[in-house]
Formats: sequence, structure tokens, C-alpha cells
Amino acid sequence: MGIRAERQIRNIFIAGGALLLCAVVAVPAIARESLSSLRADVSQNAADIDTTQSEVSSHTSDIELNSDAICELAIAVGVCEDIVFCECPIIPKTVFVTSTIHNGDLGGLTGADAQCQSLADNAGLSGTYLAWLSDDTDSPSTRFAQSTGPYARVDGVVIANDWADLTDGALQAPIRVDQNGNTVFPMPPVVVPLAAWTGTFATGLPVDAMGPGPTCENWTMSAGAPHFFGIGQVGNTQSTSTAWSDATSLRCSDRGRLYCFEQ
Repeated sequence: MGIRAERQIRNIFIAGGALLLCAVVAVPAIARESLSSLRADVSQNAADIDTTQSEVSSHTSDIELNSDAICELAIAVGVCEDIVFCECPIIPKTVFVTSTIHNGDLGGLTGADAQCQSLADNAGLSGTYLAWLSDDTDSPSTRFAQSTGPYARVDGVVIANDWADLTDGALQAPIRVDQNGNTVFPMPPVVVPLAAWTGTFATGLPVDAMGPGPTCENWTMSAGAPHFFGIGQVGNTQSTSTAWSDATSLRCSDRGRLYCFEQ
């Protein structure tokens, strides 16, 4: 091998070593750049996540505010129970005794219910009202919506916590306030002070459950008669015992009030 060839070989080795050295030096630099870039990406992703979480929290707050507004509106218009996510307040069912008095011919249960509804409407009371009244077919125990919430007078005084409490034989307060919020007083010729036609036991069952009873011929008779069919069972509106619904009997020609219950 000549001197010229040896120089060429040496130059090749020197060049190769230089390249190898450059590669060894360059790799850590590239790795560092990659690591820095990765860290920057991670930081950016973390920032993006924080931004997303903030946006989610903001949207969640908006949803909660909108939900509250929806529920408030639903409560105001009386349809809260139709909205599954609303927590609805328990609104008492309104109860009143009529300011008017009537003989035993009430037009049957239908006529008595109509009197209750008319008085409620004229007083600005919302809801559907039925008379606490029984005949030989129906009674409050069969035709009333038996509320799981409280019953209260027009003045806000609770008379019972629910249907079970209403029919257990003892009221928390007497039903002696009329549809206008006034305490009623005796009106002649009511024989029993503040009597209300009921034909019903305090349990909500009819007094004639075992056969024809004192219901003024299913509340169609106005003439008094000295026999069983000429009388009607009444309650005493001043009472909180079972007498609130089952006090005594009056002749059908006498006059009494009605208890009216929101359904």
C-alpha cells in the first residue's frame, strides 16, 4: 500500500470518528428538545383540561340555575309534580265549612259538590272541591283523593297531617272557618250549633253502610218526618272529636252547612 492510500484511509477514519462524535453529542440535545416539547404539550393539555373543567362547572351552574327557574315556575302554576327533577313543596289541601246553610235537599252528592265548588271559586280558591258527604252508594272513603299531605283550613291552620290522621277520630283543629276565612257562627234555625250535613262517620265511611240510613233520602228530601228516612246525620263544626262528623241527626227540613275538601 502506498503512502497516498494510507492517508486516504486515515482521513476516512478521522471523518468517521468525527461523525460518530457528532452523533453522540447530538442525540442528548435532540432528546432534551423532545423532552422540553413534551413537557410543553403536557402543560398545555393540563391548561386545556382546567379550561374544560371551568367551562363544565359554568355550564353546570347554568343548568342548576335554569332547573331552579323551571321548578319555581312549575310550583307557581301547580305542575311541580310533573317535573321529575323538581323537589316539590308539600302544599296542604284546603278545607272549609260553607258560609251558607241548606236543608236536607242538597241535590244529592252532585249538588252538594257543586255548592262546594261554587263557593270555592267565588272565594278565589284554586282546586277541585267535594263535599264531605255520603249516600247509600258513595262516601268520602271511596270518592275522595286520600292525600298523603296535610289538610288545612283557609286561615292556614292544619286540621290533619294526612288522610290517615284526618280519619283517626281526632282533628288537630275544628273545621269552623268558611271559604272566605271567616269563623262561622250559628244561623237559626240550625238546631245543633254550627251543624254540617255529613251522613258520614269520622272514618270517612257512610253511616248507612249496613243499609238505608239518615241521609235525607240520599240528600234529596227537604221535609222533616217523624221516621228514620226524614233525618240526616250531621257533624258539629266546633268539635275535634269524632263528633266533628258524627254528632247527631237533624230533620231534613232543618238547615246545616257542608264541609268542603280540596282534592
